[in-house]
Amino acid sequence: MAGIRGFTSWVGVVLGGPDPVALARFYSALLGWEVSSSDPTWVTMAMRDPDGRTTSSNLAFQLEERHVRPVWPAGPGDQQMQM
Repeated sequence: MAGIRGFTSWVGVVLGGPDPVALARFYSALLGWEVSSSDPTWVTMAMRDPDGRTTSSNLAFQLEERHVRPVWPAGPGDQQMQM
């Protein structure tokens, strides 16, 4: 990504929820990736390629204190599922 003005070298997806540490533990167990950094409000893990090598991409989890879990099917005014 060299040459992109303003690029910070952090590339990834951030998932928000009421307990980012627990969410990171779930994805770590599911994917076999290690947590890179963690505090109660922000957790990151480096993604790995099929050979287990760390990539330049990250998966992060952030605290959303007012998180509303989506329901399916959503009704009028309900939180919509997102990704």
